[in-house]
Amino acid sequence: VNVYEDPTDGQTVVSAVDPQILVEVTGRADLAPIAQEVHGKLTAALDAL
Repeated sequence: VNVYEDPTDGQTVVSAVDPQILVEVTGRADLAPIAQEVHGKLTAALDAL
């Protein structure tokens, strides 16, 4: 998760890497269930902002 202030307009920006993409990139299919769970939790956290 990254949190920073946009230098152009002063807005706070929050972003996160999708863990499911990391599974695809690394080829670690065994981590897919964990990545799916983390994806759901990150999505819920970002939606709550």
